[in-house]
Amino acid sequence: MPQAVVKVASYAQGSARARHLLRYISREGALELETESGEVISGLKEQRALVQDWAWAFDPRKKSRDVVHIVYSMPRGADPNALKRTVRTLLGRSFPGHQALFGVHEDKGHPHAHVAVHMRGREMGKKLRLNRPELYKLREQFAEAAREQGVEMAVSPNP
Repeated sequence: MPQAVVKVASYAQGSARARHLLRYISREGALELETESGEVISGLKEQRALVQDWAWAFDPRKKSRDVVHIVYSMPRGADPNALKRTVRTLLGRSFPGHQALFGVHEDKGHPHAHVAVHMRGREMGKKLRLNRPELYKLREQFAEAAREQGVEMAVSPNP
């Protein structure tokens, strides 16, 4: 059975880096992005407005981690729409109270979703923690949500 793959690809510091990340995820604005609330973000102008909205809580320090870029990968041949439904479910389960968005890429022979999550929650302002146990929990949640969409994935034990 294929393994659930969840990777932290990078962190963005500040508005310029967050805009660059969204440009990458959207293929320079060609792909529509979807937020955690289901809003569709089309084009670079809407992306800039979203980052400006997020910037209220960006840390002014140079080495801050303001946005995390996470990649969720499904096995070769999986339905990209199943991945979209899975990620929609995950954003609410895995990152409650955090603003996020995603786009699905199909260029590597297997569908994978690029997710950008604002590190600070809306209400409490607490930053996300993404240590080893948290990443394992994200893999478990991904596999469970994928199975709900008919895509069987396993999670190997946390080393």
